[in-house]
Order: sequence, then C-alpha cells, then structure tokens
Amino acid sequence: MSNPVLFASFGTPDPDGAQALEEYASSAVPLLTAVGAKPRVRAKVAEQLVGETELQTVFVVEFPSRESVDAVFDSDAYKALIPARSKAFKTLHFLILEEF
Repeated sequence: MSNPVLFASFGTPDPDGAQALEEYASSAVPLLTAVGAKPRVRAKVAEQLVGETELQTVFVVEFPSRESVDAVFDSDAYKALIPARSKAFKTLHFLILEEF
C-alpha cells in the first residue's frame, strides 16, 4: 500500500483570467475526486512576510499515492486544461511535499 502524498499549489491569479480560472478550477476538481484526492487547505494569502514572488493562493491536497498524483497530471483530461491554467495564473508553483 502506498503512502499518502501531499501536493501544494501556490499561485497568483491573473486579474484578466477570471473566466479561465473558473474553467480550470471547475474542471480540475472532478479529476482530483476521481482518484480519491482530498483537499486539505484552500486559502488566500493574507500577508506575505518573506519572498520575492508575490503569491495570492494556496491549495493543498492529499492524494492517496504518488501514482494517483501522476494519474491526474499525466491524463489527457488534465493536459487539456493547461491552456486555461496558463491564462488563469500569472505565476503558479506545484510542489510534492515530504516530511523531514
């Protein structure tokens, strides 16, 4: 049995990409649900204390396994969302987290 995997997304939405953001979010969530991923944190950044890149959103998801992460991001359905994702965000970082 695989261990759960934490995935984090940090980004800055593009003010001109509100429609693309809605399309991306509404289409990506069912892909997460389909593999058993569970959103853990969805938040706006209230204050950034350190860092050069301005970030405005944080999204943390617990996936059941690394294979389930890959199943989402390697899928044709997710790849079809990349143009909307690109329009929706000025900056975007995806991270896989490990405890240390």
